[in-house]
Amino acid sequence: MGGLNLPSDLAWNGSLCEAPPALHGGGLQSVRACWLVLSLQLYVPFAFVELLRGEGYERPRIKIIPTLRLGAEVERSRGYYASERITEDMLEDFDESQLICTHSRMVTNRGVYVCPILIDNPAARMGDEIEDALGAYPLDQSACYTCYVGGAVCSNVSAGGGHVS
Repeated sequence: MGGLNLPSDLAWNGSLCEAPPALHGGGLQSVRACWLVLSLQLYVPFAFVELLRGEGYERPRIKIIPTLRLGAEVERSRGYYASERITEDMLEDFDESQLICTHSRMVTNRGVYVCPILIDNPAARMGDEIEDALGAYPLDQSACYTCYVGGAVCSNVSAGGGHVS
């Protein structure tokens, strides 16, 4: 299978406009790196779809999942900033039904959790039985921010449109 021809020295970690380490220091270089990251965010999905078409896939669909800054990712790049939380203002005129936590639950042998991303977070445990978890959940976890900003991470985006073709 062929490959995508991307710059080999690009050490992008999935964060919007975070320059590769060699370009830290600001100035025009950081602006160029930001432009490169934004360009790649637009280019990569289309290039990957074309790659899959070239391999015989008639209707390729891809989903690029945003970085969840949990677990090992905290060591690899960084955790969430204090400012990366959902606020009441952010939810004004926002369709919360886009978030999986408003209509689904994760049932495990350790209890019922608000979403699959947070099954290792005790604060996301809603109870022992599904009946315990029927109510709303406050969007107060750091990972909630990723779903808000990046689009419901666990949902199938292409089911309602918005897929790359």
